[in-house]
Amino acid sequence: MSAGAAILTSPVIGPDGAIYVGLSDNTLAAVTRDGVKWKFSVGDQILAAPSLAADGTIYFGANDNQFYAVKPDGTRKWQLDVHVGIVSTPAVRGDGTIISAQTIISCTLSIPTAVRSGPRSKRMTSSNPRR
Repeated sequence: MSAGAAILTSPVIGPDGAIYVGLSDNTLAAVTRDGVKWKFSVGDQILAAPSLAADGTIYFGANDNQFYAVKPDGTRKWQLDVHVGIVSTPAVRGDGTIISAQTIISCTLSIPTAVRSGPRSKRMTSSNPRR
């Protein structure tokens, strides 16, 4: 089965059996036995595997300085400019906190349950270990 471009990330398997991968055409793809289910386009390469939350949301960053949350149907839930290319796989805690660690910056996105779906509901805190 072909995803239509070179696979750049490790695969992540969703609860429905879909495989999520970052591709060389600057997309995140959901691939099933039947082929490509959907592709979500971003501004630059996705270099690290996505992570899945308990609700099925797919979290990942790209080299376009953006951090993304994508719904299981392939539509954008939200995105956040983090001012640095993301090259590591985010971790998702059970309480909804997302942690993405970079060489230069560490970001923790806390998304309260009551406001998780809103595009402006993110609070970003960062620390720069070089300071």
